[in-house]
Amino acid sequence: MRPVLFFADRLPPLIGGMEMHAGAFIDHFCNHPRYPLLAVVTKDTQGRDLVLQDDVQTPATPATLPAALLVAPAILFFNSGRWIEDLHSLRDAFPTALFVYRTGGNEILKAPLNQRMIADHGERQRFWLRQLANYVDVLVTNSAFTDARLSDLGLSGVRVARCVGGVDLRALREAGAPGPTDDRPPVLFCAARFVPYKNHALLLDTCASLAEIGQDFELRLAGDGPLLVSAQERCAKLGLTSRVRFLGALDNHNACREIAASDVYIQ
Repeated sequence: MRPVLFFADRLPPLIGGMEMHAGAFIDHFCNHPRYPLLAVVTKDTQGRDLVLQDDVQTPATPATLPAALLVAPAILFFNSGRWIEDLHSLRDAFPTALFVYRTGGNEILKAPLNQRMIADHGERQRFWLRQLANYVDVLVTNSAFTDARLSDLGLSGVRVARCVGGVDLRALREAGAPGPTDDRPPVLFCAARFVPYKNHALLLDTCASLAEIGQDFELRLAGDGPLLVSAQERCAKLGLTSRVRFLGALDNHNACREIAASDVYIQ
């Protein structure tokens, strides 16, 4: 067996792509016959490391992690870039382990740092690239688009393996899509955090243009986030209040039900 130590700074019941992946990863590897999940390393609200194993939380640092674990891990799997500055210390703590890091690329482009004060964005990116090249054995990406972005940044010296994700289709099948009918307008659905990257402003402006040319529709928006109030205010300003429903944060099952019941899914 090759035990896996999983690093994820956001976990269920929080809802989002990172949390859904973390939950699926934990479910899959919890009792895996070859790659059993040893423990989960996460962050508390103050950004401090915690080890979760056998339902017990233990404060830890990269230096104290080996003593906190019941078994030495063979694989360290990073579901986040939160530990980019700790990779050197973690390599010292686990010199023979395989380091695997999964990314969509956004955090590498943004290159945030918590411990080092590097004001120049380009230099922060170069620091991230050096850390990946020096300490990560396998970088798992989610698309050819991500691969191209990282190549443009100059990423080299690390093996890249592409693994395209998806959703839990069991929930989608259980929902049972009713199909479009003549007695209701087309239903448009989007599930995304209300953050700048998701660009709800463009979506609402597009829907306003559809309304102006007489297109009937209902737009259903799942998610929460810092720009939710701004989106609601924009919706009112554009005269879309009667056409748009804000559903709040939905778990995977209910999001899949909304997808199945919609006529158009907006990504």
